[in-house]
Amino acid sequence: MPSRLRRFSVMSGLWVCLAVTTSAQVVGGGGVTRTISGQVVLPGGAATNVIVTLEATNRSFHRIVMTDGGGNFIFTGVPVGQHYITIEANGYLPVRELLDVPPGTGALVVQYLLRPQVAGRNISTDPSVSVNALRIPPKAQEEFRKAIQQLRAGNSTAAHKHLENALKIHSQFPQALLALATLELQAGKPSVALEHLQQAVRIDNSYGEGYLLLSRVLNHLGRFPEAIEAAEKTNGLLPHAWQAQFERGIAALALGNLAVATAALEQIEREGRSEVPEAQLLRAGIYLKTDRVLEAKAELQKFLRSFPNHNLAPLARKTLEQIETASASQPR
Repeated sequence: MPSRLRRFSVMSGLWVCLAVTTSAQVVGGGGVTRTISGQVVLPGGAATNVIVTLEATNRSFHRIVMTDGGGNFIFTGVPVGQHYITIEANGYLPVRELLDVPPGTGALVVQYLLRPQVAGRNISTDPSVSVNALRIPPKAQEEFRKAIQQLRAGNSTAAHKHLENALKIHSQFPQALLALATLELQAGKPSVALEHLQQAVRIDNSYGEGYLLLSRVLNHLGRFPEAIEAAEKTNGLLPHAWQAQFERGIAALALGNLAVATAALEQIEREGRSEVPEAQLLRAGIYLKTDRVLEAKAELQKFLRSFPNHNLAPLARKTLEQIETASASQPR
């Protein structure tokens, strides 16, 4: 295969375009726990950066996460039992359902469809944010709660201010640091986001969600060996978080380590997520690195048919254009 094609890689912009998952973990009760792996979809596409809240009916457990670019979210360490799951996005009817988490192994997979809200209807399912178990001062809790409300309303500036206020009151607040890092990354300030995340995992070195976002930021900054280390730390803490394997695979491809990239993809596939858009792009990247250009092209085309409005779709289209240009320039 011509050397020009060998140099193709979807890596050139993939980590820059990644949507970011933020989660605000609030501790749950002891006992048997499960992982919940879910997706929020809109008519015609995935729901990006949507707030998802999970709270035990007895209020012993509460977490808040934000969906990634494919509408995916994950909750780990969820106690067995009944929980309320709440999903809200501007312009769509809120979802609030009772979710029964049974004993078992492996991830509990769920999916929710948001439907457009009828004009004039004002529906609220605002749950309380229970962070008492973290021993966070009440005033810091209140600022964090207000930040989450502003995130739901799409007001990142106000959310940023409330998160800063929470950290002024209590600087050892890893969930506020994680949320603030997400906003900084979305604002194009990855170095600032990195500082917040490094502080968050120093405060709590078992904070899997913190390490997951840390791996994404390190990929964004081109610090690939460190990104792999953070992703592997995430995998140890959140073994069903396939997103960590994606970050590991992306970093490995950038370093030319096909063995690690392939192992990461295989782990995603074992988690039953072989057709998520990130897996398709990682697979295409591996094909390109191994000169399997026709297979890479087919994978990218499948991705665009399935996820034409995904935030990584422009990257897929650009890569396909590069493949076509290079192929056309080769001697017949």
